[in-house]
Amino acid sequence: MRQKETNIIKSKAKQGNMFIFIALLAFIFIFCSVNVAIAGKKVVLSSKNIEIEEGTSQVIKLSGADKKTEWSIKKGQDKISLEKVNENNNSVTIYGKKAGKAKVQAKFKGKTYICNVSVVKASSNTNTEVNNPDDEWEAVADFGSKLFQNTWEKDKNIMVSPVSVFNALAMTANGANGETLSQFEKVFGIPLEKCNSYMKSYNESLPSGDKYKLNVANSIWVKNSFNIKEDFLQKNKEIFRAEVYQTEFDNNALEKINGWVKQKTDGMIPEIIDKVDNEMQMCLINALAFDAEWKKVYSEDEVKEDIFTKENGETSNVQYMYSEENTYIEDKNTTGFVKYYKDNKYAFVALLPKESINMEDYIKTLDGKKLKKLIDNKKDTVVKASIPKFKSEYFASLKQMLQMMGLTDAFDENIADFTGMGLSENNLGLYIDDVLHKTFIEVDERGTKAGAATAVIMKECGAVMNEEIKTVYLDRPFVYMIVDCDSWLPAFLGVVQGL
Repeated sequence: MRQKETNIIKSKAKQGNMFIFIALLAFIFIFCSVNVAIAGKKVVLSSKNIEIEEGTSQVIKLSGADKKTEWSIKKGQDKISLEKVNENNNSVTIYGKKAGKAKVQAKFKGKTYICNVSVVKASSNTNTEVNNPDDEWEAVADFGSKLFQNTWEKDKNIMVSPVSVFNALAMTANGANGETLSQFEKVFGIPLEKCNSYMKSYNESLPSGDKYKLNVANSIWVKNSFNIKEDFLQKNKEIFRAEVYQTEFDNNALEKINGWVKQKTDGMIPEIIDKVDNEMQMCLINALAFDAEWKKVYSEDEVKEDIFTKENGETSNVQYMYSEENTYIEDKNTTGFVKYYKDNKYAFVALLPKESINMEDYIKTLDGKKLKKLIDNKKDTVVKASIPKFKSEYFASLKQMLQMMGLTDAFDENIADFTGMGLSENNLGLYIDDVLHKTFIEVDERGTKAGAATAVIMKECGAVMNEEIKTVYLDRPFVYMIVDCDSWLPAFLGVVQGL
């Protein structure tokens, strides 16, 4: 098949004497081939026991069956019905009609596989168990906090981007069905529809000017032979403005994918993946680029050397940037401040734990509610502040972190249900093999340069003015956020524990 490529529009990053703050996060979802069991390989029923509410449905699948599977209701025909039988991937949709017990059976090559179904009374809540479904801000912030908590390591500087991770996972969730989709929604904390609506509104409302910007870019790279569903593409085009490219995953595609990432991140991340292979079916990429100038750039006499002290007592001499800010943050465990960028459109939020609290315990307290309360209770108070000049890099696999958060089926080649995306030329589905995350940040008197990239590898299935002057010097481990000053949602969330 002749390779089809869509040219990437080249753009030149703006230059000038503006204070540059670039922060980016690129997500790559690489969809490859799952080794679904065929002819002699293991045949597995995705779920042997399921629970559904009246009026809801769930998909189960017989993985490893290379021919048509016969589905039927063995018990409880008044409790359930079989709505959709997908012969391409040997799956069936079970619909709950009435509370009670039922059994569904799958017959394949003379063997019977049983799934026990428990239908429960419909609750007044949504189908998916979610936390605060109407509070989208808190859900996204809480997701980011949990990701941050699960990536924490002692004495290590870490930065993640909740907004970029959420964008990338939401695009992927738009191709999920059944229990896989349910787990995405539980991890998100809100139903997918609300997730899509909130992120669309957030992405499109971010302010941009000569001295500041926070750009969100998404793209989907599809293997020529992959039978992708048009409604999946259309939804991600409309909601996430995803650019779509058809390609073969060869060295030419590798160059083009990395070129797209480099362009969208203003050159901060020149390479996001270092190899491609024939198993790859699709790549979903998100890039987040932040570029802003401080409201007041530090002068030469505002930068001085002083001591940074780690939790273990080790010290180092670092350059500090001193200033007087006007927004103070405090609760029983925290002191902090807000430092604004040009036109007060974006801000750097610094959170310093009280000296009696270690960083590990402090980070465990940071959830969506805590962050919202800290921001909502900020005060107009003069603050003598200092920020150290620092530079750090971070790399990790997020697979285990996301599994700990409840996203498990998506990583299981026998259970993952991404049938909403389409099927490979072998009529096989997809699963997530790994999620790789890499970030970089550098802060100095002129500004901040930050970059991040995440690759998800997928394979084919088998107040009132206070006159008191406060002082907050970041001369020991601290947490920081980069936010827009409309929603105050953390686009970036990081910790500095050593310099």
